[in-house]
Amino acid sequence: MKNKSVVQQYANLFAFVFLVIGLTLTFVFWYKSHNLQPNLNHEIKQERKLTQSRQTEQSKVETINVAQTKQEENRDKVFRKFFKDMYQYKNGTEYVKNRAEALKLVDQKQVPNFNKMYATGLDDNGQNILNATKQKGYLKAAKFYTESPQQEKNKIVVHALITFAATNHYSDDTAHQGDVWFKFTYDEQANKIVKFDKEGIMEQTTQLNQE
Repeated sequence: MKNKSVVQQYANLFAFVFLVIGLTLTFVFWYKSHNLQPNLNHEIKQERKLTQSRQTEQSKVETINVAQTKQEENRDKVFRKFFKDMYQYKNGTEYVKNRAEALKLVDQKQVPNFNKMYATGLDDNGQNILNATKQKGYLKAAKFYTESPQQEKNKIVVHALITFAATNHYSDDTAHQGDVWFKFTYDEQANKIVKFDKEGIMEQTTQLNQE
């Protein structure tokens, strides 16, 4: 009986100890969870703010890139029209008309050599030379490469590779074709070409595929 009583006492003691440990751990877990939750909520809020900030910045960058791309596309359209006016014509009359249109983009005071690179198409008596020779011109391709970074504010330095072809009554359908490199400076604010140079030319004679 005595041994059973001792065993029972030990059993009760162990049960009590385990109960105390269990209650203690429960309290500790409860305390930590309630004290950590505000910190956790704060970290979640901070992470959300950071994510939103990143998304906002990314959106701004994408908007700027789209605007820059659109601006470049618009510039390329202006440049392409300029060279098309210079190289695409069905006869001498159209050449003179198109050339006058192209000249609107050129600041002739700053580009005095322009007439040497692009003849007026008229002789000293005002007669249209291209009409007399039945010359036609074709712009085959135009590619533009912008230097970066800009050296001057609002001014862009552009390299242009122009592929052209021309025929006249001497050549029939055999074309005089060539590739020309130009370097010019475009003033965005004035919307004018303020420098214009021919860097090189490669010419050849080929059968013209008229488009």
